[in-house]
Amino acid sequence: MLDEIYAFVDEELKKLTDEVRKSDHKIACDWCNTPHCCNMMISVWPSEARHIAGVMRTWHRKGRRTMQRRISKWITHWRKQPPEIRCSDGEWFKLSRACPFLDDGLCSIYKDRPAGCRTHYVVNQVPEVCGELVNDNVLDVVEIHQESADRGITSHGLYFVPLPLLVAYEFGSDNVTLDEIMSTFGRMVILGRAEVERVEKQLKEKQK
Repeated sequence: MLDEIYAFVDEELKKLTDEVRKSDHKIACDWCNTPHCCNMMISVWPSEARHIAGVMRTWHRKGRRTMQRRISKWITHWRKQPPEIRCSDGEWFKLSRACPFLDDGLCSIYKDRPAGCRTHYVVNQVPEVCGELVNDNVLDVVEIHQESADRGITSHGLYFVPLPLLVAYEFGSDNVTLDEIMSTFGRMVILGRAEVERVEKQLKEKQK
């Protein structure tokens, strides 16, 4: 089901980005060499975390352990922050703590990246400025992302549990428990589950 949802997301986003590229607008991501957006706190569905954990299990043992150490460092840093930073994408962005899956400027799980990454675009802006955006301006002019959200094909902002945290939970590492996740993001977890059900229903109706 997740592969089908991603295919749906990619199809809809291609239509939107093609429309933008044909207009006078430009997408900063097209010529970005420094992915500042990877400093954001990416929110994911549990099924996405399980999928990525499954991908990691296919890696060579050394590569898998290296990534688990990077995830562990990310979680340790996250736990040291006060609640207003742990639960705020904008405040976390200021710390410039990149996603552990970012390797030498490239996403090591690009093919399997979450919906939140797939639907993130910045329009009418040079890539360099992305690193200066904070708080409510992190996404600046993101017409593409907003339209995709309106169409109900993304969970971004509705299921706010950090990717590294859920992947560690799937691996049973770093003492990440469901209690910790629920106590920090409880209300948003409930919203996320409802969103997953809605997206899956929409996808099934489209396939009829």
